[in-house]
Amino acid sequence: MKRRFILLWILITALIVLPELAFSSLNLSGLWNATTFSKSVPDKQGPAIIAKNGGNLLYLAKDGALYELTMAGGLVPKGQPSGITNIVAPPTYFDAGSGNYYIIYTTAQGTAGNRIVVHHFTSSTGGNIAVTGINNASYGVTAYIDTNNIIIFAGTMNGTLIRAPVDISTPNNPTFAASVTVNLAGPIKAPPVLNPARNRVFVITQNGRFYVRNAADLTAVRDFTLAGEFTTPMAMDERYLYALSNDGTIYKIDADGREEHERFLSSANSSGPLIDGDGIIYIFGDNGRVVALNSNLLKLGEYTLGQRVTTTPAIVKGLDGVTYLIIPTSDTTGVGKITILSFNPTTGQFTEVWTYNVSDTFPISAAVNVGPLGALYGDNYYFVTATNNGTVYAWRMNARGPYGIWAKYGQNINNTGFIDSTAIAFRTRIFLIAKEGYNGRELSDSLLGSTYGLLYDATVVDADDYPLRTYRNYRTNETDPANVIEGIPGSEKLVVEFATPTDAKLLIGRYVTPRGGTPPSTDSRFRFRFWKTGPGAYEGSEADNPATITFRFSDRTIELFTDATYTFYVYHRYPLDSNNEGTQTIFGFFDYNTFRTNPDAAIQTINASPVQSGKVFFPYKWEIYQWDPGQSTGYTRRTLYDQDSVTLPLSGPAYLEVHYAELNATITLLLPEFAYGKTRAY
Repeated sequence: MKRRFILLWILITALIVLPELAFSSLNLSGLWNATTFSKSVPDKQGPAIIAKNGGNLLYLAKDGALYELTMAGGLVPKGQPSGITNIVAPPTYFDAGSGNYYIIYTTAQGTAGNRIVVHHFTSSTGGNIAVTGINNASYGVTAYIDTNNIIIFAGTMNGTLIRAPVDISTPNNPTFAASVTVNLAGPIKAPPVLNPARNRVFVITQNGRFYVRNAADLTAVRDFTLAGEFTTPMAMDERYLYALSNDGTIYKIDADGREEHERFLSSANSSGPLIDGDGIIYIFGDNGRVVALNSNLLKLGEYTLGQRVTTTPAIVKGLDGVTYLIIPTSDTTGVGKITILSFNPTTGQFTEVWTYNVSDTFPISAAVNVGPLGALYGDNYYFVTATNNGTVYAWRMNARGPYGIWAKYGQNINNTGFIDSTAIAFRTRIFLIAKEGYNGRELSDSLLGSTYGLLYDATVVDADDYPLRTYRNYRTNETDPANVIEGIPGSEKLVVEFATPTDAKLLIGRYVTPRGGTPPSTDSRFRFRFWKTGPGAYEGSEADNPATITFRFSDRTIELFTDATYTFYVYHRYPLDSNNEGTQTIFGFFDYNTFRTNPDAAIQTINASPVQSGKVFFPYKWEIYQWDPGQSTGYTRRTLYDQDSVTLPLSGPAYLEVHYAELNATITLLLPEFAYGKTRAY
């Protein structure tokens, strides 16, 4: 009986703490402590949540009341403007430095009394609030800081596109300047999108009219029409925009107005497309159906959650290298759940790895936010969302994100609505791996010792190729992450240039001590020749030097191949009383371009040197030692007899000893009657 009670108690405990258990290789625990993952704000509803760096949350209720929910569990009021009754879309958040912060949002409260709000606050106070009226409901803003101004873009259900600058030269007194407005041919329910250079703004109206406008003054660049109705946010990668119509058709649009489209859903939900760090596109619709597409709009996989996706999900990358989608969904019965799916792009398989049920539904404003807990560029992150009844749900995780870059609200910790590199909360690395061309062995420290890899110089540049950081005499094949260059994924690039060859001691003086003379101090030289190109490899041309490599959302490993010059050091031993030895240094060149398709054709012939002190000798024995790291000795050894020359593969340096004999002996041969062939005497 006692044993049964203990087993029952263990089972009950396991069920209670299920949301904090480790699953697969992704671990979750409550944000506030291991078992505390939810907090409520009394009498507040429909909040938007910002995941600040460090674990404190910003909580914006639908009536404009702003709070900071601390890691210690405290609730700190930050002020509330009057006349706000309905915030639908997530806000934008800025840390402007010097302890000044801003929340920016629009309202959707009928046809009158709507406004754009800029709410300044500090770590201790609520600051001041600036508002400007707009002519109808609005569903989201795009904004950025330009020196002493915040530039805000918004659209209204009257079809008005707005560019609203806000002066923040006095940080605690934000002031709206004169706005620029243009009227478009339909209601605007999807928030505008800025390109990364922030000189173009893209807008789609509810009736499918697509506009490209100059961001400075909203003058026209081009416009065209897409079929269908559009109410969900657009997404953008470095080149294309993606728009999901209400009938489930996904459009891929370039800035010149060319488009492709495919239909995979019968209807869209409240989330637009997401794009992960590998370029995979996710769309959501029907009754919680998730579809993954590649950049050519070909379906990779799908999964059905059974509830509607009512706010923007998030994508994170686990430390196990797996892509995870965090998806809040809502049921028509008034309840919801948070589901985490893993996705394998190779097999196209989604797997449900975790689900947590909640007692209310999720509003559009509660887009999943992801932020770092500790060191800004570490791997200790958390995610947060909230339900309509004002309850916040947050978990720590051993993953980082958002894994991907898409220009829409919820894209990053600032929700800035464009590809905003400053809002990406982690860095990734580019590992360069140099290989010799004959066997494809890595030029690692285990192979080459302290002179491993190739030396290179590098510069990290931004999206406009402006140099940000320089690095000199770094090495490829680095195993210490601290010595591997980092950058911001999606926006920064690494410019790599090889100039100095790498000299190494692979055999001579390392595994083999040669006889006679002074052997060379190094026996191998490697020099850059080609990058490995193609899917998952370097994105440029194989001979690029310098080469420009983009930081992506996962660490990258880029391979390159080398030309090699190997030393063949030859010791000659003659049967003389004096002057009885000699040495010879021969250099063999492995040209990767010539031999990469047939390395066996790369050979080096070494001829005997039979003349010494005016006499001619015969090379009767060759002792050959050639570098071979696959052997425990570090080399292969062969003995050959009666050879005027030997031919060796250009697979590495070699040491050869050639022993000679005299040819002046007199012998008497008794031969059979039918003997034939050549017989040497020595």
